[in-house]
Amino acid sequence: MLCLNPVMAWGRGEANLTRNPGFEQGTSSWDAKAWRMDPGAVEFRQSLKYRHSGKASFEISNLQDNDSALLQDIAVHGGSLYEISGWIKTRDVNGTQGLKRENIGACLCLRDTWIRSNDLKGSQDWARVSFIVKTRPDQTTPPIACRLGYWGNTVKGMAWFDDITVEELKETPGDSHADELDNPIVNAGFEKHAGNFYEFWVPNAWMMKPDAVEFSFDSETKHRGRSSAKITHPVFNDSGWTQEIGVGPNQVYKVSGWIKTKDVSGNKDNRIDVGANLCINGTWIRSPDLKGTQPWTHTEFIVRTGPRQTTLPIACRLGYWSSVVKGTAWFDDVRVALFSEPAKEKDAPLYDPQGPPNKPARGRLLLAVVLGLVAIATMVSIILAVKS
Repeated sequence: MLCLNPVMAWGRGEANLTRNPGFEQGTSSWDAKAWRMDPGAVEFRQSLKYRHSGKASFEISNLQDNDSALLQDIAVHGGSLYEISGWIKTRDVNGTQGLKRENIGACLCLRDTWIRSNDLKGSQDWARVSFIVKTRPDQTTPPIACRLGYWGNTVKGMAWFDDITVEELKETPGDSHADELDNPIVNAGFEKHAGNFYEFWVPNAWMMKPDAVEFSFDSETKHRGRSSAKITHPVFNDSGWTQEIGVGPNQVYKVSGWIKTKDVSGNKDNRIDVGANLCINGTWIRSPDLKGTQPWTHTEFIVRTGPRQTTLPIACRLGYWSSVVKGTAWFDDVRVALFSEPAKEKDAPLYDPQGPPNKPARGRLLLAVVLGLVAIATMVSIILAVKS
């Protein structure tokens, strides 16, 4: 039998890029930061009592609700894959629900992003956590963090970190999902969830009742990674997962993703016939849709932002306005990227929620001009009639 070393099988680099990965030299090569940095709020210390391997680990104690971290900039290649992994142990880690309904304890992450590993809460023995990230083409130093808490998600408790590893990969292993730093969609592969709640994705429906729609995660049916987002309509309905992302004004973006369907069919009274799709929520701008029973299919569309626009509401949708459907749809690997094909950019529909729609605006302007000319002509006729 041929037995492959997993390092070689997935083209994993042999060198760990992390400096002082086991905290044997205390905080050497690491910077300690916290939202509340005063002594009564947080303590950072090397631990010789608890360690996963070697002689030491590092302990972060949040004495009050806090968001604290050890940070290190790692030298990397642009447009490359890296796995960040390590071992975490926790004691009495607990906090309140975060700003985006997430509830994050101790984790590894990339600073200034929502890209992170699974987290540990409560009191947990040593557990390995990891995530895979693809760097931007121009990126050279992403900052990794051993973190207790998160933005708008403060926690109390203690966490120990050890054996932090950053390794370059030649390809994504097996069914793993890689977070892309140039993709503004957070949790694009629906990997982060608690129960049926997916971080940053908000479920909504025309009929938001348990017997009308079911939002769930599915670890058996997925395009890549560990899970996908699933919507089931036992009755005719229109629903979706929505996430609002940051964008730039006067830009063209491509929205893409993967959809799979089972028994998706519309009501005979529908005015239009739209099944599972990706779209801009609150508009008619959408991708080609899937109906019936279809395997994983890639779908996409382009959209142009308005001159004052800063956000874009992306939706994974089953049904549409005037098109209620039954059936099941799965969504995975949603991506938004700047579109750079000049020949096609002119065809991108405009989404500008802060300005009037283009066509009605031109129609109203033309009507106003015509009415103004009629009014002027009428006044001139009256004046001439009076003088005569």
